[in-house]
Amino acid sequence: MFLSALYRYPVKSARAQCLQASAVGNLGLDGDRRWLVVEQENGRFLTQRAWPRLGQVGASYGEQGQLLLQTPGQTPLEVPVPPADEALRGITIWRDTLRVPDAGDAAAAWLSELLGKAVRLVYCPEQRARYLPSGYGLNSDRAAFPDGFPLLLIGQASLDELSRRVGRPMDMLRFRPNLVVEGAEAFAEDCWKRIRIGDMTFRVLKPSPGP
Repeated sequence: MFLSALYRYPVKSARAQCLQASAVGNLGLDGDRRWLVVEQENGRFLTQRAWPRLGQVGASYGEQGQLLLQTPGQTPLEVPVPPADEALRGITIWRDTLRVPDAGDAAAAWLSELLGKAVRLVYCPEQRARYLPSGYGLNSDRAAFPDGFPLLLIGQASLDELSRRVGRPMDMLRFRPNLVVEGAEAFAEDCWKRIRIGDMTFRVLKPSPGP
């Protein structure tokens, strides 16, 4: 069994980045889902499920850690990482409410133009990350802006079997994984408790529902 693909999503619901390698920290892959688009009016988060144009946004990181945004028809934008304790904005992501730094008016205008809606871009520094849902993991475990947990793993055989069952090829990125593994039987990952990749050992907390 081996790791066959590695993805991160700098902005939640934006396009994936395919990586050759990544550092792994307390919040998962370095830079994964650290940025989030929220409604300007009430701070509620937006996802690609309801706002598919977010999927047109390419997001990556510059040499100084700044966020780089691009999408067809708009000038690319560079967004510096905001200070952790300035310009805090109250936001809601699923059942969690927290205060995180706002990324500024330029990013808000760029995304609002794309979506046709007044939105803001916010950033999650590690010290402001959310605790994991009660009953999962350790009391100290946190996540930035994924739906629930810092890492999502899918077996390639599981996707292949799903494609067979529905009668058409399914796109792996529809499920937004971070880690894709090959060499295991379909759905074997549903029963795993720990996974070792290189020198890292990961705890498996729960299966993920489909999109």
